Amino acid sequence: MKKFNKEDGLNDKNRSIIGSLLSEVSWEGSKVTRYRDGGRGLENVLTTEVFQILYFLPRTFFLGEIIRNLHTKNNETLERLIETIEESDFNLFPGNYYLIDEPISHQKGISVQPDALLITESVYSLIEVKRIKRGSFQKEQLAREFYLVTREAKGKIPLLILILPSKPPISVSGEGRVDPVEYIKQTLPKVFSESDSHQHSLEELIYMVDNHIAWITWDEIFDIINKQNINYQAQKRSDKLSIIRLCEAILEAIRRHT
Repeated sequence: MKKFNKEDGLNDKNRSIIGSLLSEVSWEGSKVTRYRDGGRGLENVLTTEVFQILYFLPRTFFLGEIIRNLHTKNNETLERLIETIEESDFNLFPGNYYLIDEPISHQKGISVQPDALLITESVYSLIEVKRIKRGSFQKEQLAREFYLVTREAKGKIPLLILILPSKPPISVSGEGRVDPVEYIKQTLPKVFSESDSHQHSLEELIYMVDNHIAWITWDEIFDIINKQNINYQAQKRSDKLSIIRLCEAILEAIRRHT
């Protein structure tokens, strides 16, 4: 029997964004029929349609403006992230990460599947996207993601970014609506006790939560892209029209999935 290797669950970093989406779809099994309407309302499709364009648009002016408008107690981290965002490593659907050092299986490894990673020379951010239509976080999902982003930062500033259908409180399965910051603090002890190899203590992690989480809503992203599209200055008409088409594609994707 082949030994389980946690690297088997990680995507090829050189895979295209569409290729990464197709990899995600390949695990849907019988649920794949949900994509027959073009994936309307599905989180992975919305994420791909919006973020593949943000990947190519001038980042300082578009993705950077989204970062600048994140809600957080730590605006200094946002500025650090924006400083070198043009050269950032932007990885959509990076695959499975595990909170256990040597998992014997995917199920026992405590897996975390970030929607995206945005990494600069000073900031390591994990992006969690929720669809616009009604949906809930799993009970320990945010605590696991916070554990992962703070572990993987390795000297960089960690930041967990939530893209939400509406402003907090958020919906958690079986828990109703909760404040994300307080809920991460509440669920971190269990995740910490079951996981391996974190450089910080539990007390340090709980203290860090307030200043290392940020959020924004889809409505706010829509308004930012619309505004930046209008304000973008290009020397050539063809460049301006290209930016307009790309921005309109983002706006239409958000409309279609609402």
